[in-house]
Amino acid sequence: MATSGVDVPRLDGRVQVIDRYAFAYGGYADIYCGVISDRNTVVAIKVFRDAHLKAQSPELQRKYAKRLNKEYRVWALLRHPNVLPLLGLIDHPSIPSTGIVAPRCSYGDLRSFFARQIRPAQAVNRLAIVIGVASGLAYVHENEVVHGDLTMNNILIELINGTFTPLLSDFGRSRVLEQAGYTTSIGNAVHRHMPPEILTVDDEHRSTKAFTQAADVWCFGMVMLETLTGKPPFFGMNELQAATAVAYKHEKPDQNRYPAFPHDNTCWQIMRECWHKDPSRRQEMCNLLQYLNAVR
Repeated sequence: MATSGVDVPRLDGRVQVIDRYAFAYGGYADIYCGVISDRNTVVAIKVFRDAHLKAQSPELQRKYAKRLNKEYRVWALLRHPNVLPLLGLIDHPSIPSTGIVAPRCSYGDLRSFFARQIRPAQAVNRLAIVIGVASGLAYVHENEVVHGDLTMNNILIELINGTFTPLLSDFGRSRVLEQAGYTTSIGNAVHRHMPPEILTVDDEHRSTKAFTQAADVWCFGMVMLETLTGKPPFFGMNELQAATAVAYKHEKPDQNRYPAFPHDNTCWQIMRECWHKDPSRRQEMCNLLQYLNAVR
């Protein structure tokens, strides 16, 4: 996907920040609520935490905004029913640094969505959600884009035409976090969704390993497992223990630990195609999507 000469739309003066304080907090960012005045559209405004502390002069602020534009312009070009639209960037006196504007999803991220107790679990078609994630990621890969940080927290849920629909979000976040001085580097963070090739390299080269389609495929398999079973990969371990098991013990999720798995063995076969230690042996997303559609 060609992005040269393309800029993320600026929404300065068009977005009203509703509250003084963030309504949600992630590991790296604070989320503010806003409204696009001329559309009367409610939006979420993501601001990387403490970025303003490293950009205290007008020149550094301009450099930071330029970095965001560079890393997020690919996301702004993506158009798919399972990809959250990126609407633009804003600077506003109510937020500490440049904000990333996207539609606000009523049901939050995928993990929070399943944790809610306001509806019976059987009302949600978990396989359909997995297929939606696969469809969005296959589209992303077809356009030669890599997500780089696919987890349950970076997939949002919205009710669209009566159907709970997954929306991939946060493209470009990892690259911004790798820029020294902006915020905590992903080089120092590990989580249970990461493939072994990312976990076993030094921090300096971690982002290079993260930004491959094969790494996305590994992460998709982990998202698929948690979505279908309601249990995270390597449940019973903390993040560091799970990452160590993958990186140095070559462990993969054990089917025997999920006796109540709601689908037949085909889904396990699909997930195993995602978890080859050798990235070159992992299936492409377009093929995985075909396999999943055959399970319906």
